[in-house]
Amino acid sequence: MVQRIKLIVCYIKGLRSGVGTFLSIFTLFLGLALAFWPNLLKIDHNFIEKESYECIKNQLSPEAIKFVEPFLDKEITNASIFYNSIPASLSPTEKNLLFGVIQNKNDYTSTNQLLLLVILSFILTGTVYREFTSGRKYRIAHSIYFLHHVIHIIRDNWQKIFPEHNGKKDLDKVNAKQYIQSSLNEFEKFFTTVTGAPCRACIKVIVDFSTLKVETFVRSSSSSCMPVNKDRENDKIENNSDFFELVANKARFWLVNDVDTEENYQNSHLEINSKKKKSQQLGYKTSFTWPIRKIHQHADTESNEPEIFGFLCIDSKVSGVFSDKYDFDSGALVADFYYFLLRAYFNISAMKLEEINVQRQ
Repeated sequence: MVQRIKLIVCYIKGLRSGVGTFLSIFTLFLGLALAFWPNLLKIDHNFIEKESYECIKNQLSPEAIKFVEPFLDKEITNASIFYNSIPASLSPTEKNLLFGVIQNKNDYTSTNQLLLLVILSFILTGTVYREFTSGRKYRIAHSIYFLHHVIHIIRDNWQKIFPEHNGKKDLDKVNAKQYIQSSLNEFEKFFTTVTGAPCRACIKVIVDFSTLKVETFVRSSSSSCMPVNKDRENDKIENNSDFFELVANKARFWLVNDVDTEENYQNSHLEINSKKKKSQQLGYKTSFTWPIRKIHQHADTESNEPEIFGFLCIDSKVSGVFSDKYDFDSGALVADFYYFLLRAYFNISAMKLEEINVQRQ
């Protein structure tokens, strides 16, 4: 509940589009004023009723009667003008009688006022919707430097990750994990800022293509202290809905906004007979996953053969914070960049392993 309140506060802070924000707040307060101060909608109708006039007619002079009769059963738009136009020759008693004969009725159901309420409702709904959607765009625009840092960190430390020894590219796994984690931290900060909810990021890699086994390659710092799951040997693509969808069906992304309500959701770390909710077992409610891959187009066939190294994942304990409309491209950009990084990493690792085997022989 606390996290949801913080999320709403973050959305409100994102209302930065000036005129739209002003209209939203103005319309909201005007709507509240109309709701709790009905006199704002009141229209005063002043007129002289025939029945009231007949009661005092016998007390009026012919001059007073001649003055009043044109106003009978007609709305008096301006009572002050009526009072000022009373002939001065009339007696004070007659003037008091004429002052008292004007009736006042309040109309709260004027078509104009109802139309005003409808218009205000549409303005309020439209501006609030616009502000909440543009608020996310605003946060994305002002958090783009985190995505820049994702690439910047790897670029500036490429030589430390892949040093050259004797004219050949080598691999420093310690530096690699360190700088990739730093890069992943920036990716996590981006989504934490955009969604307003605490997020965690990790890279999963395929370590056994025969059985399609998946392992965690690097976690962001906020989740790196998570204990290693005892059932890691069962962490296979076929046992995970997100990985299976991305590999088997070549989907561009996989998104679940609440694992507790997602039907047929599979994850290697879920206990079948557990009474705990899925989110309690997994540590997150919503998850967004992108494949780290390249699909090769073959001119001689209609099939596309993907070269896939793993998956880029972001999750949060708050449900419904990710949007495929606004978040897909941000994650896809980083996943495409990590494709080149992981390809170099695993290619050099494979060559080093091959050299070691040759030396042993």
